[in-house]
Amino acid sequence: MSQPIWFWQFLSIFGNLQFWIGAAAMVFIIYFLVPKQSKKYIAWFVFGALPAVVVSWLIAEGLKLLFKIPRPCVGLSFCATGYSFPSGHAAVIFAAMTVAIIYSKSRKMDLSFFALALIVSLSRVFLGLHTIEDIAVGGLIGFAVGSLIYKNYGRILQKIKLRQ
Repeated sequence: MSQPIWFWQFLSIFGNLQFWIGAAAMVFIIYFLVPKQSKKYIAWFVFGALPAVVVSWLIAEGLKLLFKIPRPCVGLSFCATGYSFPSGHAAVIFAAMTVAIIYSKSRKMDLSFFALALIVSLSRVFLGLHTIEDIAVGGLIGFAVGSLIYKNYGRILQKIKLRQ
């Protein structure tokens, strides 16, 4: 039984760069309202996940311009503009979820984060906007960038003077 199209469109939102920028703006606004012990999670989100998301998206967009592979839906009325390879949505969601998985201390949460990244990426295939290859490479980009950002998270915070 297939899911209705709105289901896949909804899931696809979580791979959208604008979603993550909006979420980061909202989180940054509440930074001043939360207790001190919660501020580390907000700092992680704004200075860990958000840079991973933005860098992953930029790499994916650059590669799209380099390869110029048309979308599988090209010529159809619902088809998005731009190129297909690699999937920016997959890069974005895998970057965010990679940082979340590395930061998490819960195996169940890790599996949930990975499942979310996978299903959001697959939504792009089910919507006819990408191929499996597009989302696989996008996911690898997101994973690599998320891992590098997390590895350098302490240095990032030191540079902006949030950690001593």
